[in-house]
This record gives sequence, C-alpha cells and structure tokens, in this order.
Amino acid sequence: MDESTRAALRNNPLQEITLYPSRTKWILLSVVCGLFALLGFVIGVTGDAHGWIVAAIFGALTAYSIWHLNSRSNYLRLTPTGFEVRAPMRKYDVRWNEIADFGAVIWRRNLFVVFNFNNPTSGDAKRRAQNRRVLSYDEMIPETYGLSVEELAEILELRRRAAISAA
Repeated sequence: MDESTRAALRNNPLQEITLYPSRTKWILLSVVCGLFALLGFVIGVTGDAHGWIVAAIFGALTAYSIWHLNSRSNYLRLTPTGFEVRAPMRKYDVRWNEIADFGAVIWRRNLFVVFNFNNPTSGDAKRRAQNRRVLSYDEMIPETYGLSVEELAEILELRRRAAISAA
C-alpha cells in the first residue's frame, strides 16, 4: 500500500475507502502453489500416483489464489458509520458504535486484527462464543489488506473514535 493511501486512512477518518488484499502476497502464493502443482505433475508423469494428488491439491490452491487475486469481492470497506468485511464464506457489517475495542492476536502462527462488541447482541452468537474461546475476542478481520496488524488496528480505532465523536 502506498503512503498516500496510508495518509488518507489516518487523516480522513470519515472518508469512505475500500481496502483489498495485498496483491504481492497473493501473487507469491499463486507462484508457490503453481510450482508445487507442477512438481506434483512431474512426479505423477514419472509413475508415482501420489504426484497426481499433489498436483490436484496445489492446482486447486493455485486456481483459488488467482481467483482471490482477481476477485473484487474480497475487501474491507471503511465508511463513516462502520465497516464491511467481505471474504470467501465470511460477510459481515459492523457499525462503529457497536465496537468496544480492537486488538491483535496470534492464531495458528498468523497475526489478526480482532475486536469486541459493546453489546454482543448482533451477529452470530455461536460464532462469537467460539471466537471468545479461541481468540478471547468476539470477531476477527480475516486479512490485513497490505497493512501491518498494528497499523490496521490503529486505523480502525482512529476511525471508530472519530465516528463516535462526530455522532
């Protein structure tokens, strides 16, 4: 993400902006999965049936990462009233006044931005309970959108405070 976008995120907290997943990360993932798929294909052609399994799995992962890279249906949209998260198998909208706090957690050796609700009545109670057991937070944002976890959590908190003070 370029510096002008970072500055806009910080300096204009009530401006609507849409963040997309890091292109560099998904290109790298596509290349690595493609190389493993090619390796599996070569192993399969030489007579080992396990190679076809490797080729099929990593071929599917390559296709998924290319789709994810080119799809505009995976994003984080920040608005003056809240934010929308759209990801495969995960869609939710949250208003700024529903959020108590943001944080960062390590889960399965990955860093994620997480948050708690003020009054956890909205959304999926079962998912919230499961997240509480695993993450100690109500909800998780599935991507960092080209930012560091700390930077994304800071920007979300700035926007939450600005929205609450403007209301």
